[in-house]
Order: sequence, then C-alpha cells, then structure tokens
Amino acid sequence: MNTYTTSLQVRPAVTCDGAGNCVVVWQSYGSAGSDTSAGSIQGQRYDSSGTPVGGQFQVNTYTTGNQYRPAVTGDGAGNFVVVWDSAGSAGSDTSYESIQGQRFTIATVTTSTMTTSSTTTTLRVACVPELPSLCADGDTCTDDSCDPLRGCVHRERSPARPDGVMCGVENMRAILDEPPQPVCQGRCPLRLGDRLNKVAQLIDQGTNAPNSGRCKRKLRAAVRVAKALDQKVAQLADKGRLVPSERASRLSAEAAKLRVRANALAQAYCSSR
Repeated sequence: MNTYTTSLQVRPAVTCDGAGNCVVVWQSYGSAGSDTSAGSIQGQRYDSSGTPVGGQFQVNTYTTGNQYRPAVTGDGAGNFVVVWDSAGSAGSDTSYESIQGQRFTIATVTTSTMTTSSTTTTLRVACVPELPSLCADGDTCTDDSCDPLRGCVHRERSPARPDGVMCGVENMRAILDEPPQPVCQGRCPLRLGDRLNKVAQLIDQGTNAPNSGRCKRKLRAAVRVAKALDQKVAQLADKGRLVPSERASRLSAEAAKLRVRANALAQAYCSSR
C-alpha cells in the first residue's frame, strides 16, 4: 500500500463504502510529503477492484512532532474522516497530546484531489470483524478489536495493573531492538536496556510481594528507575545521540509514558493487597 518505503509504516486502519471503494490510512515515520519531522499520517484510496486511486497522500497539516494512531471512517458516498493523536497542535491545545481530525470529500473515485469539507455528514463506521489484525495499532499497551458499529476500538490497558506497565517496557525494548543500527553508540543501548530490565524486575518483585509494605517499596523504586530512564533518554535526545530522529522521538515518548504508568501502578496497586 505504501509507496514511501523509508523507515517504519505501522498502525493501519481501513474503511470502505457501499460500492466497495476503500481508504487505508497509517502512521508513517517520515514521508515524501511536507511532514518529515517524525510520525505522520498517510493515506491511499482504492476502488472496488483493489486498484489504487491516485497516489499516497498526507492527511495531517500540522507537522511538528509525532502524529500517530490514526482511525478512519466513511459514508456510503466515498467521503471520509480521519482522526489521530497529535503531539501538540496548531489549535488551542498546545500541551503534550491532542486529538486532531480531517474530513475529506471525494467527488468521484477517479480523482486524486483531496479537499476538506465544512459540511456535516452522517458517517457509517466500517471495519472487518473477520480480520481483527486490520485494527492492530502496533502498541502492546492497547487491546485492539473491531466493533461493527464503532469500527476499530483500541482499549488502553490500565496502568493500575502490572501488564499495563510491562507493556511499556516491551514497547521500549522493541524500539531499542529495531534494525538495522543501534539507537545510540557504545554501551549506551546496553545501559538503557539494563535500566529497562531493572524497572521490570522491581515491578515483578513489588506486585508479587507478600505484604503491602514491601510492595510499596519495590514499586516506588521502580518509579525512581523509570524516572531516571526518562531523564536519560531525554538527555541523549537533546544531545543528538539517539538516531535516527524519528526513533529518538518514539523512544522519548515511550519513556515518558513508562514513567507515568509506573507511578500510577505504585499509587494504586499496593493498597489492594
């Protein structure tokens, strides 16, 4: 589907109209369009025979930071809406993350021109329950499924549960292990990996502790290590020692999330023991 083949293309989402024409959107690290900063949202249309209509196009117009986790839905006439998570925005929400959206009106299935629509359209959500893998967003911290009425559903795991934090560890490990090159030089990858392993070890010890006192001590220690890991990743990123830049951005985002999740687990879990 993607014609831009540099780096990762992940988290696809699809919607089809009543005639069998479809739109596929996904998260791209880098692009041939205007967004080359980090993650962007790309799309491609297909007619009912599966033939591409026009070329790959960029959905987002705000290009600072990551744009990720797209979802798409359309009506029976070929119009569609794409929504996604954005690290910042050109609107009123300039904090860390916001929800952005773009509406498209397609005149015919043969044109490749994308125009935004200001009219309100009643949309029919589409996904394929028989192919749940189409809803996979690539994030181990979400449970993905297809709801015939709502489309792809991504339920984030609660950080009050151990698996809601360990998934963040796995997300960071996956980024560190991505080929073809280490994310940083020298012993840096090993040291980052050691800190990740320490977070995982402390969480395991805390959540399996025989009493609430030991549980709290271990999980608080996990928070401290996660905080130090977050700070170290941010420091390396600021110095330009993490490569490439889109990978550094993803690693920084996951480190910040892991810190928040570890803290939520420490506050909620031990009181229930």
